Amino acid sequence: MASLTQTLKDVNKRFKGVRTEHINKLIDINKTLLKNNGETKSNKNIPSECKLILESGGTLLQILNQQMDKSGERVDLFNPDQVLGIVSFILVGVGNNHWVLAGISMIGHLLTKVGDMAENRNECLEILQYMVDVAYRIKILKPLVRNEEKQLEKGFAIIVKGSMLCAKQLRSKNFFRFLMSSPDKNNLSKLKSEIDRLKVDLLGIAQIAMLRNQRVRVHTKQPAYPDDPAGIKKPIKEVNIKLRMDPKHKSFGVVVIYGAGGMGKTYLGNAVYSKLNLKGYNYSSVIMDLDSKKNNIKRMQEQILFDLFPGYNYGREIKLSDTEQGKKELKSAFKKENKPVFLFIDNVLRAQDLKDLLPEGLERLGKHIRLLLTARELSSTNMFDQEFRRKYCVEPLDEKDARKVLCKGKINLDRIKGDVDQIVKICGGFPLVLKIVGLHLKNQEYRADRCSQILNALQKGKEIKESGLSECMVDFVFKRFEESTQDAFLDICCFFNGMRRNVVEYTVGSMALKALEDAALITIKVEPEYYAPMQKDDAVIVVHDVIKAKGQNMARSSRITDIESFEEAVQEKRLQEIKGIALFCDKHHPSYVLENKHLNSMRKSLRVLRLGPNIRVSAKSEMRFPELRDIYLKEFFPCVPFNSEALENLAVYRGPLPKDVFHKLPQSLRQITLSKSTELKCQSKPIQMDLNSSLEDLSVVSLSMKRLPMKLESFSALKTLRLLKCYEMEELTEVIRGLRSLTSLILVGCSLKRLPPILNRLTHLDLVDCDKLHDCEKMGDLKALQFLGLNGCTSLKKLPATFGNLKNLRYLNLRRCSSLEEVPGFQRLVGLKYFNVQSCPKLRGKFSNRPKDLRFQG
Repeated sequence: MASLTQTLKDVNKRFKGVRTEHINKLIDINKTLLKNNGETKSNKNIPSECKLILESGGTLLQILNQQMDKSGERVDLFNPDQVLGIVSFILVGVGNNHWVLAGISMIGHLLTKVGDMAENRNECLEILQYMVDVAYRIKILKPLVRNEEKQLEKGFAIIVKGSMLCAKQLRSKNFFRFLMSSPDKNNLSKLKSEIDRLKVDLLGIAQIAMLRNQRVRVHTKQPAYPDDPAGIKKPIKEVNIKLRMDPKHKSFGVVVIYGAGGMGKTYLGNAVYSKLNLKGYNYSSVIMDLDSKKNNIKRMQEQILFDLFPGYNYGREIKLSDTEQGKKELKSAFKKENKPVFLFIDNVLRAQDLKDLLPEGLERLGKHIRLLLTARELSSTNMFDQEFRRKYCVEPLDEKDARKVLCKGKINLDRIKGDVDQIVKICGGFPLVLKIVGLHLKNQEYRADRCSQILNALQKGKEIKESGLSECMVDFVFKRFEESTQDAFLDICCFFNGMRRNVVEYTVGSMALKALEDAALITIKVEPEYYAPMQKDDAVIVVHDVIKAKGQNMARSSRITDIESFEEAVQEKRLQEIKGIALFCDKHHPSYVLENKHLNSMRKSLRVLRLGPNIRVSAKSEMRFPELRDIYLKEFFPCVPFNSEALENLAVYRGPLPKDVFHKLPQSLRQITLSKSTELKCQSKPIQMDLNSSLEDLSVVSLSMKRLPMKLESFSALKTLRLLKCYEMEELTEVIRGLRSLTSLILVGCSLKRLPPILNRLTHLDLVDCDKLHDCEKMGDLKALQFLGLNGCTSLKKLPATFGNLKNLRYLNLRRCSSLEEVPGFQRLVGLKYFNVQSCPKLRGKFSNRPKDLRFQG
């Protein structure tokens, strides 16, 4: 054994001189060998320093063989205990810093010997290809993980196992000790299944790594099919035929759904997307904005890279410098990806936007790529050759479907039949106009006088091209709102489109939101129940681009969304009219100073103040801002008027945040978000926040402390508490004591070991990557609980015996609870609609008798 140990030391010494770029080169060499099926010609092109490392892989395999020869036993590679002993020997020998390189070198050595394989050569090549992918993922994840080292070692164990299986196929018979019996295709197929499961586990570890190292990015999901589809069943079939989604055929294809604004292109595109069978695909979707800028397009590129290419920057945040780099990275990723990909791009308004987003030449890559686009003009998609581009022009609704949109439900409209017929005729089958008109009539109980007024408004808009009818109806409905609702609509169009409902609601008011939703000027979009809990956090405010453009045009003199417009307002001396500003730096203005005198000029009317990074406020304002409701700061400035008596929403994303600011906050405040506050961390005593019971929502992000440095006893109205990426947070009992109204608790990445006992009123409990949690005995007492997420709670071994008492539970996510052994009382969870046990090896196969209507992922 001493000689084996010495040989391992020699290998380790050779590995010490290997730099990161050599490891990347080795992975590329392995991929080249796979592409050429290990042919001798490709072996000759391997650099000498890399050949030495590959020879070390062969040495490691010989060491394993000799070790087993000395033990006198043949190894069953599907016996975990035996494999663990083998792997431990190698791990100790090569050292913690080099075992990833050891795996890569063994794979590479075998790839150079493929020609010597006596049998099952194709199967071995497939296994080796899988192992190259696993080695690449482990190599990226190893420096990023904290508590998942053992799980990565399991990945290395599978690489060793696969290497031994493939080595047994060599004609040289040097590795006769590697198996109890000769391997067959079943062994190789069994190993392939193990690697598939490992990839899922590694993806979970990658998500943890992203969560800990950078901001969280969420994969896009397929949308829900519309509840009341009207006139789209036939178009869906036609678009599906044009898409040709069969993944067996490697080809490139683009389908463009085009038509005038308000014709239902997005509605149809989402309906098509929701019905596609995307099993086996990587897929993504992005939405282009009316005022798409390079920065927005860069973020779209980052999202596409994240969704379509799981191996790209695996486990780390994807951050591009500009759109040109994004196009280069996308082209490279498309070339390397072997799985079919599907991408839905909604609302392509300008040809240049699409050229900035995607690289040229995708159609010549020979990959299975499908793009579904929606656009007003077909010309905006001219970057794709006509031979690859198929088009579908959205037709107006026929009279029958138009009536369905206009008058939903069984309503007797005989008394206004003539007016309805005329409205349908004038609207010309435009779904957006019909929806606005229909809801307005419904709210007015289908009064005849209101029908006449609508007809007059439509007649005026009929002569305007494209979206004239929609804009006239927006104007018609807008003028009949109260002033507070008008302000809410304009604020949403300029500042809050796409934001969470609860944030917007605190600023503009729930009554205004309800009025705008009832008028079809906004949509409150909620994720399907099987994706996320049905609560306010998961709903976002969405405004149709035609309506948004009209709203922004109406707000041009009162809302400012860029620095150029602000400077114009200063020159024209009309700051006193401004009700909202959102200033963010760009390439033309890398930094900007908002002068105190300009801020004070807006004091009587300002409702919304949103400042990005590198925007400074010159001096402290002593003035009062009676209308200021929303403050969003990427950096804290003491000069900002925090003491506004109308302030309801405050978000500060970088400190320093002095403790005395909490004594100045107004009693009206309902939501606070604090992120990366260095001053909070330095507090020796808990901060007393002198607020009454108005605060309903508190989020603390990236705070490195074991306990929250704030007293929350006075927050009797607090409903939602979020602690996100507070990795050292261990204790919550004192924090939540006295929070009588708390119904929602979200913890991400906290070091909580046991569940606090004072949580009986909770309806929503989401613990993500709380990997030290092991005691949940009090969970069975949460009788009101509707949503429970324990994703990534890897130390949790059991749930309480009373778990079946949770009769109201509808959503249960136990994904990546790798130590969990059972779910007591599962059959008694009669209200359960969604259940996820993916990457829970000890729960596998235990829920075969689940209800048929349960949406199950496992």
